[in-house]
Amino acid sequence: MAGTWTVGAPPDRGAHVASLRCPHGTEWLAAGGWDECFPNIAVGRHPTTGAALADHGDLWDTPGPGSPWSAPTVAARVTREITAEGDALRVRYTAVADRPVPVAWAMHLLLDAPPAAVQLAIDVPVRIDSLFGTAAEQGLPPGGWLPWGELRPRLLAAPGEWAAKVFTRPGSTSEVRVARDREALVISFADAPVPPCLGLWFNAGALPGAAGVRHLGVEPSFGDHDDLAEAVASGSTLPVTSTPTRWSVRLAHEPAG
Repeated sequence: MAGTWTVGAPPDRGAHVASLRCPHGTEWLAAGGWDECFPNIAVGRHPTTGAALADHGDLWDTPGPGSPWSAPTVAARVTREITAEGDALRVRYTAVADRPVPVAWAMHLLLDAPPAAVQLAIDVPVRIDSLFGTAAEQGLPPGGWLPWGELRPRLLAAPGEWAAKVFTRPGSTSEVRVARDREALVISFADAPVPPCLGLWFNAGALPGAAGVRHLGVEPSFGDHDDLAEAVASGSTLPVTSTPTRWSVRLAHEPAG
């Protein structure tokens, strides 16, 4: 229990959170729950150390107790602390590495909400990172930045089953609202050492290897690509050193407006 929120974290699954209930008792997480991606999201090799990187990183559904957690591919440790701040939750992170290393990080929240629930300012620049299913057939421009107000209707017009991963431009916004029925979950950076971004994973039934599964991924992030090498090249990653690097995210519950 954290204030008027309930956070369900299985003791034997490390960073995994299975349940996130708001002050009114509404469950926000889909079956996949909440995990932490660090020091990468997509499988590959670290562009500066050469270490092999597992899908979703070292902390993904890690067995064992709570933080600190070890990220062996970059010789780093990560701590997460979840505390109540009035009717909101503050999630504080600290990362330390044996030597300076660039990393990506994502607070990987899988929410029980449809794609249309995402509310961003229409002028926020966004970029498509990947497309699946019928979204890949809509003529959507990969790679380049365009306003959310232009991309949103084109994504939502995709028929049938589709999925897409989208990033906001680092520093362009620090907040996203997810509105469902008469309530909203507001997810925002409270502090960040470098310009942050938001990853948005829209899964309308076309998740590779899991046909028919539906959820909405909202991912406060450092690194504006799933591929770590591309995120390093874009200058959007988080530098971690032997001096503690700290950042935090705020989760608030509001009436939908």
